[in-house]
Amino acid sequence: MAYSRDETIAAITSFYRFLTKVHLPDSALKIPSEGGWPELTDEYLSFMGKTPTVTDLIRHMPFIDSNQEKPYMIHYRTVAVDFTGDSIRNSPHRYTAEPQEERGIT
Repeated sequence: MAYSRDETIAAITSFYRFLTKVHLPDSALKIPSEGGWPELTDEYLSFMGKTPTVTDLIRHMPFIDSNQEKPYMIHYRTVAVDFTGDSIRNSPHRYTAEPQEERGIT
């Protein structure tokens, strides 16, 4: 089966919408405009060292709002990454392509 950005986005969106029915407030779900998140440019996302296909996917993904005092959990001990939120701007090293061991993270 070939990769489809739109099908991937639809699956993620469906899961996030499910979470808003179960335990997240509707306001937690952030949906991009048709053209994607304008602030998520190739330059902005370049620190991660991802392929153009991955950065294009990220640019069009929905996100769970991370600008909360206590982040929303989407699964057991799991917080979704919000690339439009402050956590990326404040800690971009957490999302780089280099292995965690090289950054001293275990």
